[in-house]
Amino acid sequence: MDIFLLPVYGAQEEGSLTIHLDDPGAQAALYIYDSQSCTVEDANQNACQPVFERTADASGKIIFDHLAPASYIVKQTAHSSGQNAFESHVVIIPGQEPYDVAEYPKTEKIIQPPDIPSAVTPEGDQLPYTGTSQWIAQILAAFGIGCILSGTWIRKHDEKH
Repeated sequence: MDIFLLPVYGAQEEGSLTIHLDDPGAQAALYIYDSQSCTVEDANQNACQPVFERTADASGKIIFDHLAPASYIVKQTAHSSGQNAFESHVVIIPGQEPYDVAEYPKTEKIIQPPDIPSAVTPEGDQLPYTGTSQWIAQILAAFGIGCILSGTWIRKHDEKH
């Protein structure tokens, strides 16, 4: 499916795009969307040139201002470690009057799995066994077998009398 969103020719007003991230120092690029030469996939593969590149300020905002009315692709080009980048997407700055777009894209923190120690310490010593002891399981199994046998014996004894 192809989306045909092209610049609004003849529009005189300018707009802006503000991206609110919780990632100071993140970077984003803006591309002119063209279904023939620069799509979201093209921008993701760096097959077209960005028209603007910005870095987030200390509060995590990236501001693209003085934008002509058009369809743009927004792509996050850098992010801090431990943070995922937002997905590239199309933003439309309409014409006829100044238009300011504010975005709050989802960027999730990368969750690292916890370090689980191996069974052997670096010194080669064996870690203490903290699970259930084997003899408890054997006693419970013997007790269960004894209950089954005694129940069977009682049933047979009751049937004879």
